[in-house]
Amino acid sequence: MFKYVAYGDIAQPLVRHDGRPSIFDDFDYQEDDGSPIELNSHSLRHYLNMLAQMGGMSSAEIALFSGRKDVSQNRAYDHMTSDEVQEPISRALQAGMNGNLVAPEPARTRPLIRRSNFQLSVGTAAHTTEYGWCMHDFASEPCQLHRDCINCEEQVCIKGEAHKEANLRSLKAETELLLTAAKEALSEAEYGADAWVAHQTQTLERVEALLKILEDPQVASGARVRVDFTGAALITDAHVRPIKFIRSRDRKTVK
Repeated sequence: MFKYVAYGDIAQPLVRHDGRPSIFDDFDYQEDDGSPIELNSHSLRHYLNMLAQMGGMSSAEIALFSGRKDVSQNRAYDHMTSDEVQEPISRALQAGMNGNLVAPEPARTRPLIRRSNFQLSVGTAAHTTEYGWCMHDFASEPCQLHRDCINCEEQVCIKGEAHKEANLRSLKAETELLLTAAKEALSEAEYGADAWVAHQTQTLERVEALLKILEDPQVASGARVRVDFTGAALITDAHVRPIKFIRSRDRKTVK
């Protein structure tokens, strides 16, 4: 007959008990020093977590797999040595991986330039976005817009960067679809739809303002374009001198 598996059916074979050998004795497994192997059932949970960590699972995946509410609880189960933590990084370095850990070869040989020659000298820091550059200094505070770059006046787009202009056009198409869906939800009196209509409308207007300038043949390649909080697109040349404003709402150009 079948019977349910009780706790003792798992816990007792892991240790010697009342003269009965453990499962490790049955297979002649011993510690490195020859002493008998004994462990409790919870040790297997630690072991499984170690296998997951050494296999490259993320902290979120391990917490989900283990039924934990917080990834910080993984720390008590992390028994990897410093050598084991370093091993995948060492392998990547030895293999010359050109990914996030190691800079590609061309980047290593690029010459240094003076800070005064840095084209984005209008700010103290810069990093790339999907659509251009972000001038926000993360040393002072984190991003307040959760990377909603189009609706941030600290983003600068560079005319002539074809792949980033293509990203803007993709965003325009996606935003148009989202705006249509938001308006349909608004017509059905769905709660919160008005906020989405307002947000998508603003995003679409700012994207169109940027594309209008980036597609303008009179604007030189390399010009930097920034949309301020009023919705006005500011074009600057290499010397950061204002050239003209184009307001996204009325499309009027002011020389």
